Amino acid sequence: MPFTGPGTSRLATVHRSRTLDPSHASKRGGIPRTNLARTIIDLSQVLEPKALELAFDSALRQQADLRSWVSRLLKGWPGKGHQGIAGLRALLAERDAALDSALEVKVRRLIRSAGLPTPIAGVDVVDGTQHVAKLDFAWPDNRPRVALMAHGAKFHGNTPRWIRDLEQTSELNGLGWRVVQTTWDEVTNRPERLVRKLRRALAGFDPQVTVGRVIEHE
Repeated sequence: MPFTGPGTSRLATVHRSRTLDPSHASKRGGIPRTNLARTIIDLSQVLEPKALELAFDSALRQQADLRSWVSRLLKGWPGKGHQGIAGLRALLAERDAALDSALEVKVRRLIRSAGLPTPIAGVDVVDGTQHVAKLDFAWPDNRPRVALMAHGAKFHGNTPRWIRDLEQTSELNGLGWRVVQTTWDEVTNRPERLVRKLRRALAGFDPQVTVGRVIEHE
């Protein structure tokens, strides 16, 4: 939001900008405000990287074409060497689809920190003319092809969704996909287990990967 008053406030931290183009702002209810693309650029210069990533992904869910707008503004941006601007450019380069939830943001960050191959987000799988599923993350060029489905806290109490996801998983398996399931609890409290599952799935039938042993009961 454009601000012309004193530089300090007991209610908020005020950041001034000397590069506010009139086209970057509009009024709503008589109150001037910057558009979403300009707001993200301004935030990139004051937020820590993790906070910026969450803010950027949240903005993507609000405006599907945000990437193109931010890219357009950054072309002539004066602060090209600013660390925050560099971080925003990196986010633009890696975001190929809007993430659907904060859980998926956490999953993407975990995948990156574990050194796993970068997946594609929001992949639609079709069988002929029939839509089978929208995958949260996918490695379609891996052999076998691997899909990752991330379920939020509401998943377990949603019986229709649970049934639908079971059916989708069965169909995906029949089409040659190896489907890995994860939950908010696993990503938050046992992230190493998800990383282990993904490594095994991506490795396929590689004998170098330990896949666990079967315990036979008499």
